[in-house]
This record gives sequence, structure tokens and C-alpha cells, in this order.
Amino acid sequence: MAPPNPLADPVEIRLGELTLTPVSAIASPGQVGLVAIRLVIPEDLAPAYELPVTAIVNGRSSNTALLPLR
Repeated sequence: MAPPNPLADPVEIRLGELTLTPVSAIASPGQVGLVAIRLVIPEDLAPAYELPVTAIVNGRSSNTALLPLR
């Protein structure tokens, strides 16, 4: 298996009102144009039906996805 290829630019994740730094952000092995982002959700985050999640790189935001937290 090929070693991970970290992204050249820093990534921020917005989870609701929180801004998180991912554990890793790499180019997905064997995929073109896909990125794999791993993050840790704080344990003290209150459960919510759904929280909006957005990735931000160089001031540009991704589409927003809804993440259910229980």
C-alpha cells in the first residue's frame, strides 16, 4: 500500500459553531480528486439531531453536509 499523501494546504472543519483541526487530511489512495479527512469530535459536545459540517481550505468552503450526533 502506498504511503498517505498529506494535503499541501491546511484544512479546517466547521462542525456547527466549532472549528476543528483534523487529525489528518490526505489525498485518497487510488482516487482522483478525493480527500480523506479524519477528525475527533469532542466528547463534551452535546448530542444534536444533525450538525452542519463544512471543510475549509484556503478560505474556500466545501458543500455542507449534515452529521447526526447522538
